[in-house]
Amino acid sequence: MSYRISNEQETRRSPKKSMRDRKKTSKARRVFQVFFTLILVFAVGAVAASNFLPTLQRVEYAKDDESLGIQENTNLNVENEEVKTYLEEKEKVENILLIGVDGEGYTGVRSDVMMILSISETRGMSLTSIQRDTLLYNPTTDALDKMGHNFAYGSAAATLKAINMNLDLDIRDFVAFDFNALKLLVDVIGGVEVDVDQAELKDMAVSGVTLRSTGVQKLNGEEALIYARVRYNSGGDTGRNARQREILKYVFKEAKSLSYGQLYEMAMKVLPAVQTSYGYSDVPVMLKMYQGMKGSGDFEEYSFPFDQKEGTLKGTYYAVPNTLSSNVVKLHNQLFQFDDYSPSDTVEGINRKIGNFSGFY
Repeated sequence: MSYRISNEQETRRSPKKSMRDRKKTSKARRVFQVFFTLILVFAVGAVAASNFLPTLQRVEYAKDDESLGIQENTNLNVENEEVKTYLEEKEKVENILLIGVDGEGYTGVRSDVMMILSISETRGMSLTSIQRDTLLYNPTTDALDKMGHNFAYGSAAATLKAINMNLDLDIRDFVAFDFNALKLLVDVIGGVEVDVDQAELKDMAVSGVTLRSTGVQKLNGEEALIYARVRYNSGGDTGRNARQREILKYVFKEAKSLSYGQLYEMAMKVLPAVQTSYGYSDVPVMLKMYQGMKGSGDFEEYSFPFDQKEGTLKGTYYAVPNTLSSNVVKLHNQLFQFDDYSPSDTVEGINRKIGNFSGFY
């Protein structure tokens, strides 16, 4: 396999953002996007038995292993008892790729959010975010590039393939969404209850949302989005992250207790705005996930790369896995409880190219 380095000046199909624009991208949006996808599974599971189903924008794409970047790892000894246990554990985990794009619609955009939603039969749920600036291999362009650029070259299928190849995974399904449905989602569940202090009240007013007073109150979708985004006088990034967790936990708790009618309303209003690999022939899988989610408490959260070095290489900022191989080993430990994973030859090859390009290892 040969590689080259993607130059940002060459990515003309990929919308460009300045460093300032990237910094303005709200982590709050990412929180809502993740929750939105959880609700998608909830809603489809709840309305599956109905004769009046919402329209789904189902994306058709090749699902053979080669097209999805799924490869046999010949570095694993399948006769080893620990490897056998690992492979059995993998069978008990349903992985879905969640993709949030950085604009409205799905054309000419990058993926701002990439998360792996893992639902284990025995261990509940986990979310693994993949940083969009991570330096990895882009199979569409045969180049090392930022992970978030894959969507611009081949939409969700290209992103799915890249993640499977770089991380030794076998994910086959995805959910993609833009920002259009996020505020609607919060409104459909009746808003979120938060305790607004004076600093937050001030910051929200500067951002264009004026509340009457401080204290415990319910915010609508627009207000909740701004509440989670503010930071300047409200605790900086630490305060903002705390508010995001506050909103996420509240809404997730409420969603688990929604009635069939409320879930049905949510599905009819929100699902048509989503792109996904799932169709109603996949209802049995979604029902299984729905039941698993209903019984789950809080979910574990991880961020990939676990260990990284940040740097500007040839004029472009990257989050460089340090190293890719060791990060993939840790990922398989987190997702599948296996300590002694041996990355595939493909991952080892990408690892060497990243090391040579970055000079970090």
